[in-house]
Amino acid sequence: MGVLVAGYAGQRFLQSSTAATVATQEEAGIVEQSESHCSAKYKDCRTSKCCKDPGLQCFQKNEKWATCMSYCEGGLNPVDKDPVKWNCSALGPRTSGPIPAPDMWTQPASWVQKKCAATG
Repeated sequence: MGVLVAGYAGQRFLQSSTAATVATQEEAGIVEQSESHCSAKYKDCRTSKCCKDPGLQCFQKNEKWATCMSYCEGGLNPVDKDPVKWNCSALGPRTSGPIPAPDMWTQPASWVQKKCAATG
């Protein structure tokens, strides 16, 4: 499994820890979707299965929620208001463009703050 990165003259590469190869559109899962059809960042994308913003991917939490983010790790998400584990299944292809850095400024959810306060 590799990470999609943009190269010179719009060429895209799949980069792994050992090599970088030129990515075909199918391999990279690039999608050029109409913005009116795709979901905005942090909005539900279960139906559209695509994201408006460059570099984002629609990730599924469960059967009731999926959202557009730069990346997703399975398990509890400390900024999610609902303390339910994410399965992080990718729905549809990643939107073309550079993958944005994760939002590090986001406040932890109240359940995380309470748990941290209780454990010291």
